[in-house]
This record gives sequence, structure tokens and C-alpha cells, in this order.
Amino acid sequence: MTEKQGSKPEENNADEKQVAANNHSEKEAAANEDPAKSEADGNLKSSSSTDVTIPIGDSEPTKSEKQAEEGESDKLPLRDRLAIYRRKRYVLVGTAVGLLVLVTIVLVGTALSNGGLGFEEEWKTPIAVTECGPVEGHFEDDVFVFRGVPYALAPVGDRRWKPPSPFQRLEDCWRGTKQVHEFAPRCYQKGIPGVKLNMSEDCLFLNVYTPSLSTRRLRPVVVYVLGGSLMGLGEEDLHLQPSPALARRQDVVMLTFDFRRNVFGFLALDQLSKSVHPPTSGNYGFLDQVAVLKWVQRNIQQFGGDPNKVTVFGHGAGATSALLLMTSGLTKGLLSKVWISGASVNFPNRTLDDAIQDNLEFLSNLGCTDIVCMKNKSSAQVMAAVPNFWYDDAYAQLPSAGERNGPSLALVDGHFLRDNVYDLWASQVYKVPIVIGSNLQEFASRRVLPDMETADVSEILTYVRDRLNTIDVKLAEEMISLYIGNDTSPAKQLHTMISDVRVTCPLQLLTRDLVNATEGGVHFYVVDHVPNALLNFSSNAVPTKFSPHGLDVAAILGQLASRNETAFSSRGDLQFQHNLQELFYNFVYTGTPSLGSQPLKENPFTNYVGANVRSRASQHDACAAWEKYGVFPTYAKMN
Repeated sequence: MTEKQGSKPEENNADEKQVAANNHSEKEAAANEDPAKSEADGNLKSSSSTDVTIPIGDSEPTKSEKQAEEGESDKLPLRDRLAIYRRKRYVLVGTAVGLLVLVTIVLVGTALSNGGLGFEEEWKTPIAVTECGPVEGHFEDDVFVFRGVPYALAPVGDRRWKPPSPFQRLEDCWRGTKQVHEFAPRCYQKGIPGVKLNMSEDCLFLNVYTPSLSTRRLRPVVVYVLGGSLMGLGEEDLHLQPSPALARRQDVVMLTFDFRRNVFGFLALDQLSKSVHPPTSGNYGFLDQVAVLKWVQRNIQQFGGDPNKVTVFGHGAGATSALLLMTSGLTKGLLSKVWISGASVNFPNRTLDDAIQDNLEFLSNLGCTDIVCMKNKSSAQVMAAVPNFWYDDAYAQLPSAGERNGPSLALVDGHFLRDNVYDLWASQVYKVPIVIGSNLQEFASRRVLPDMETADVSEILTYVRDRLNTIDVKLAEEMISLYIGNDTSPAKQLHTMISDVRVTCPLQLLTRDLVNATEGGVHFYVVDHVPNALLNFSSNAVPTKFSPHGLDVAAILGQLASRNETAFSSRGDLQFQHNLQELFYNFVYTGTPSLGSQPLKENPFTNYVGANVRSRASQHDACAAWEKYGVFPTYAKMN
């Protein structure tokens, strides 16, 4: 992305580098001065490592000066007395100027060496002071990198299945300077085929990438919540992460983090609720995210970030998390903007009591009846006890009556969520601008039919009827007419159909619900870009030239060209990436997604983003048809 004129303040490093250059010139001038002339003039050199020449007069005193030193100055002619006075004044002034130069050089040198003027040298070791002590990072891609910074106490032992504990006592913190150069282990989650994960329950760490540690001009902060599901990340989510270089190119502070997932992050049981006050359980993973936002408010300024300009950015389960963070009363004042892609809007009002009943199977599998037994089990034993139905996922298929999916992990617990999400949106007003996005074929990288690439029209029509007729006998024929008809690419249209009913249309309806719930503006976009080459974000994904889940995120993170510099260097691909980056980072800076001076249209407009950006003053195609059959939010994706 090219640097935006007028959208970001100019960096002060140029002025600061000039200060350093001027001081360097002064030092060279002093060191290179003619020695003979210096000796003839009676010059003195300071004991500092920097030589400063101060003229203070001739080397031998004159007769008049000797008389003055002997107390006979009143006998001298007036002219001589004035000359002596002027000489003494020059000495005093010269000495004062010399001392001032010395002090200035020392102060500037110290400031520069400490980064106090914002002139950070890549050979210096970056250190930031957090509330729990200093942390030492390193310099990478011209960016200060801090990986593995703790944001809460380790949720192990007695803290397993409890809200995150902040650092409150001196003994909770580290001594000296903590080295934070490597990623910390990931929180426990479901396995990823072909990927070996380093996992631990001690996993509440974050990573910061910042272009500057100077506090003279604070930069906006992007808190990125990784995707996947609340049960765990996928391989593509490990790749779709910001790089240090991105923070430099966009002049923002980037922050990523991990939070408790799966059974460690979302288990609700009566035994757990009774162990804390107020009595509640579940939603631990969301509370970890709240702890991150609180850490940002207390510490990010030491990393050059502005705590008043915090954008929460997420996709998949990360987008669902960002949406709930905006909704929760616990985050008031902790975030200023939200950008989500591919979020779930299926919140079935699952209460704590509902979850407790559903989770009795886990307790039976674990072989425990009390909390002491539960906390003494190993991590592996806990993961092995997770019921299989927690992993059910039919969302890459067209919906059918009676389909089985995993449980909703977002609970109305009376703490993180005090009420049903839709009721909260109807009764609250949020002063947070939000951008909501989807990709036209969200599940294009998933295999709908075993032979999807070679399936003919008749096979696709049979599949559509078999699934949708279980909901309503008229639904299948209407959708076939709307989507497939005489289209020359029925496979692409099938993917669009699945994406519309599971993600895109539910998100568009969400924008309608949020219009009256936020004062900051609601924008909705659909990515319909067709990549120049086959695209996949993991080794297990089906390569596609459609617009799959994560395509917009890859563009925002600047990853399209980096995946295949030849394949994705077409003018259309680069323009698409430029458009999304321009929209996103202008939103981060100003709260308005815009291309140059043209803002993205707000609801009820639908914005289509590709190599060009177009706006339509109506719903996305076919959403109204789906809605009249009552499929929302029941059949929307839930993650």
C-alpha cells in the first residue's frame, strides 16, 4: 500500500536524525581543528570524551593583567581597565557557552542512546517497561518485536477454570528484565492434521510489533484476534497473522495474543460456578480477551501505542469474539473501533444452566465428581474427556433440518454477557464504529461434494434438493432458480448459496440490528474478488479461484503477493489488496473506512470489494428470499 497523504502524521525521526547529525558535525569540527592554532590561541580541551574548544585569551598575561592581579587596577588608565573588564567578561561568557555546549552534547547523546528523541538505532536492544517489569525484545525488519509478553498469571493449578488473574503483587512479577524473543506455547486446542503444536495451559501471552518506542507521537493500536473456532485454530489461521514489517509499513502498533480455547476456555459446570463469587463458569476465553484489552490500556503507551485508539480486528471465531467484546459491559472504554470478517451471529441464548446439563458427559468421561479431582487431572486427560459432539461442524454444507453442530460456547453467564445478545443490542447504545465483512464463497476451500470439481449440474441439483427440502418443500426450487438456473458455473453458485445462508446474509441482517445500537456507524462489505491464480491458505484446503474465507484478511495483512509473487502480482490482485488495506488502515486512523476522500457507504448499502469498490443501496442478492423461510439465525454458522 502506498503511504496515504493526510491520513497519518509525519514521523519525527527526520528531525531527530538531523539533531544527531549536527552534534556529530560539531564533534568532528572540534577534533579536526588545527593543533598549532589551538596551541597559539591557548585553547583548552574538556575532559569529556567529546572535545570542545573554548577561546579564553592569550597564553601569557599582559602587564596590565599582572597589575590587576596584584590589586593595582585602580592605578591603571581607564582604557586599560576597560580592556581588562572586557577580557574577563569574554572569559566568563566563553566558559558559560562552552559548558552549555558540553551539557547539550551529553543530554542529546544520552537521549539518543535511550531512544528518548524517537531516534531508535537498530543495533540497540529494545526494552519496554510494563506494569510487571521491563521486557527485552529485539529488532526485526526495522521493527521492535516483543514476543511472549505475559498479560495475566498462568491459569494453572488452582487457577485452572477461573477468570484470568492480573499481576497485583510484587511476587507475581519477574525480577530483572524478562527476555521476550520467542512465541509462547499455544493454549490447548483440538489437533491440526499435519501440524505439530507446542501447547501448554500456561499460555496467556501476547506479542507486540511496533515501529517506535517513542512516546512523542503515539500510534493507533490494532488488536488482532485470530480466527478458527473457539475449539481451536486451523492451519490457515497460523498463516493469517500480521508480520512485523506490516506494522512498519502501515505505521501502527500490532498486537496478537492467545486465549484459552476448547474445554479450558469454555467449560461450564456447577462445581466450577460454586468455587467463585459471583457464582459463574464458562466464558473464560472471552474474559482472557478482556484482560488483554485492560493490559493494553495500562501498558501499550510504553510500546509507542495510543490507548485511546484501539481497533479490535478479527475473523472467524476472532470476529465473533470481537463482536461480543463490543457487546459486553466489561469492555467499556477499552476499545474504540471494531472490524470483523466472517463472524457468527447465531447466539441461541444458551444459559449457564443449559451448558451445565450438556457438560455432564464431560464430567463422566473425566471420571470426576468434584473440583479437586478435576484440577488434579493432567492436560491430556482433560482434553481426552471432551465429548465428540463439541467438534460437530456441518456449516460447510447447505443446511438441513435436524443437522447436528457443536454447542454454542458463548453463554449468558450474568457476567461477561448479562443478557441475550440480541436483547443487549436492542437496549444498548454503543459508541463504537464497526465494519462487518464477508467473502462471497466463504467455504470455497472446503469440499462440499466428494467430487466437487467434476460434479455436473444434475448432481448439484440433487444435493440442493436433498438438503433444503427438509426445511421447506418450496425452498430448494426457489434457490435453484435464484442461484443456478442457466449459470455456466454451478459449482461456484453452490458455494455462493452456502456462504449466503451460513454467513453473508446473517451478517447483513446483523448490520440492520446494529444500526440503532451504535452511534459510530455501521458498514457492510462483501468481497467478490476473483484471484488471478489458485489460492489456498493451508495444505488441507481445496485450491480455489473463488473468494474464500480469509481472502479479505490476507489482503489486509498484505499476504496475497507474499504467497506467490508471480501468481498474485496481477494488476487486479494488487489493486484489490490496495483497496482493502486503504479501507482498513484509514478506519484504524480515523474511524471511517475510505478510499482517498471517498468513505465506504453505510447501512443499508452493501459494498462489494474487488479490484473496484461498488456500492448498492439494497440487500445482498437473495437474502430476502432466504429470510422469508425463517432460516436466520437458526442455520447461520456458529463458532
